[in-house]
Amino acid sequence: MLLMGVAFVGCSSEVSVDPDYAHKKKVMEYDAAFQKEFGTIAKGHDWGFAQTSGTSTRSSMGGSEDGQLAECDFVVPEDITRWKNGNCANQCVKAFHDGEGVDIDEIDFTFDYYWLQHFNTAEGLHNIMKQVQAYDANANNGEGAWIDVVNFEAGKNEKTTYFKVNSSSHGTTLMLDMGGNAGDPAEGPSHGKLFRWEDYNGGYHYDYKFLDYSYRHGGQKFDALVLGLKNDATHWWLIVVKPAVPKDPTKVVVEEGRIMCEDMGEIGDFDFNDVVFDAKRYWDGSINVKVLAAGGTLPIEIDGVDVYKRFGTNMVNTGVNSAEPFEIDIDANADGTPKYASIKDIPVVVNPGGEAAPYELKAELGKAPQKICSYINTSWSEEYVSIKSAYTLFEEWVRANNPKKWIEVEVAKFTDLDLLTK
Repeated sequence: MLLMGVAFVGCSSEVSVDPDYAHKKKVMEYDAAFQKEFGTIAKGHDWGFAQTSGTSTRSSMGGSEDGQLAECDFVVPEDITRWKNGNCANQCVKAFHDGEGVDIDEIDFTFDYYWLQHFNTAEGLHNIMKQVQAYDANANNGEGAWIDVVNFEAGKNEKTTYFKVNSSSHGTTLMLDMGGNAGDPAEGPSHGKLFRWEDYNGGYHYDYKFLDYSYRHGGQKFDALVLGLKNDATHWWLIVVKPAVPKDPTKVVVEEGRIMCEDMGEIGDFDFNDVVFDAKRYWDGSINVKVLAAGGTLPIEIDGVDVYKRFGTNMVNTGVNSAEPFEIDIDANADGTPKYASIKDIPVVVNPGGEAAPYELKAELGKAPQKICSYINTSWSEEYVSIKSAYTLFEEWVRANNPKKWIEVEVAKFTDLDLLTK
């Protein structure tokens, strides 16, 4: 008879105790709680790790032609969805309303290769703004022309753009080879402007300002150049402008993803923020890990590195404490092969303490995952918020494992890491 992990061997009076019994019991409890929370798991579910070596790419603009740079040649900017609600964006609106914006000749920015990211709270107030356009000084054989900014329509940009290898950014468009100048106001089609918006009557509006904006809340840091397209005296369409930084050509990414973990310490919250990190494996076999957040209470290690010792605290960057992210560089083997064949294999080990043995977090096919993988830039849930509240398509992904991107419907108030404002 098998009692609490004690196995009798033959007819001997000796017994052996399964040292992993407590962990196995914990996994069973976790599996049951996971399926109660999210439903029946799709057969063969890979938890996002199958896509880490590449996804389909939806090009924002242009492509690689005649040796020109394309979107895949640039570092994808951080998603700013979590900044669109609450104090952050509203402060920008108030600043423009109070006259704090400056003209283009007062900022230090080259409008040649750059990103535009939708950053607006009260989108319905801007639905008369049919289309954003940017001036391309290189268009029309160098004579210049206005071009539509892809997906910036009716006061919003709701598209999620996916980039090779496994990165994404919501409401983001790359402007390629735009020339960097608006030309003479007295000549050509630019009117001396770089941006304008079209209304539904075919009229164009050229009134805009820039704001060098900074926001701090706990561990959150947001610094941005914000373009404000003026609608009327009180309404502005806000767009974040960021330089497009070329990737390091010597560090070609062959696999990447943002890994979110549940340490099974407190079963039931399923916020998948007990440790969150980006992992990138390069063509030369080296691996870089950037640890972003840790929302658990149990000590946890990534490739043998104690996360809480490096952060200097626990419950960090989840709306509780704050600290700067840190990186772990994992060298390739002597023969150039990676230490881990896949970023899925990077060990994430929990040390529960006492007599309980350490255990590694797994993502086994078709079983309740202790870690999942998503696109670089995916926001993580704040503390004590189930991931299905932050992402309403998560349950569908669990049950169907279909190609639909579960990150595309994000409830920003549950990812903004502000525990006091909901």
